Amino acid sequence: MNLIKDYKTRRKYYDIISKAIVYSIAGITILLLIFVIIFILRESLLIFTKNYINENATISNLLSQKWQPVSLEPKYGIIPLVMGSIKVVVVAILVALPLGVLSALYVNVYAHKRVKEIIKPVIELVAGLPTVVIGFFMLTIGATALQNIFNWDFRLNAVVGGLGVALVIIPVVFTISEDGMNTISPSIIEAAYAMGASKHHIAWGIVLPSSFNAIFASAIVGSMRAFGETMIVLMATGNASIPLWDLLLPVRTMSATIASEMGEVHIGDEHYAVLFVIGFLLLVVTIIFNIIANSVAAFLKNKMHS
Repeated sequence: MNLIKDYKTRRKYYDIISKAIVYSIAGITILLLIFVIIFILRESLLIFTKNYINENATISNLLSQKWQPVSLEPKYGIIPLVMGSIKVVVVAILVALPLGVLSALYVNVYAHKRVKEIIKPVIELVAGLPTVVIGFFMLTIGATALQNIFNWDFRLNAVVGGLGVALVIIPVVFTISEDGMNTISPSIIEAAYAMGASKHHIAWGIVLPSSFNAIFASAIVGSMRAFGETMIVLMATGNASIPLWDLLLPVRTMSATIASEMGEVHIGDEHYAVLFVIGFLLLVVTIIFNIIANSVAAFLKNKMHS
């Protein structure tokens, strides 16, 4: 009796300690996130607290179409940087989303068990590749090959950078989509087979429509990942801030601008403050992506239940 009582007491203490550890880790993570947000916001507000907004970094200058921060009359136009980020994200999603979703569909419905055990680790292994390696590959091999095939005027452009980023987000799209497909009740699939449905009908008539929530979530998460990617776009896009929507022109993204210029500025000066404004915009875009994803997911979930 005493042994059982001692066991229950120890078990109770272990549960309390385990919960304390989990809550502490979660709390530390949240505090770090809050600290990062506050730091970015504080540094970006230097543009107001040091009155840079009334000097060179005026609203009209920030919304102009020239990025020339190092000159006698600095130009801090972030419009071409935003356009560059959007172009890379569009190319990356247009490539990664169909490839990732179709790969997940093949693994879930068509692939033999042995093939599935090979494909899944290989695709997920790509997610572990350093982005600098992918960027170097696109810079040295991918860009040259694409220029030779399509005879582009510019070797490095938004398409090359977008294809490099697509390699990074394909595993993201694949994993989220495949997890969503695995949540479909096996009884539904078995009933479809019992009624004579082929794998083609099950894949396109049951699995794909039922996994739309997960596919949409993978698109949003992939877009967030692409929007914040740095090394690949820094190496494979040409880094030219051109305010045109042509995908075959070199581009300069917001994240690449921060990475390439932050180490060359003086802490607290005008250029430094503008770079943190760009960082704050990246943060806002990420939050907006999250809000859209949650809102649409909730809407679709309610619609499916109704």
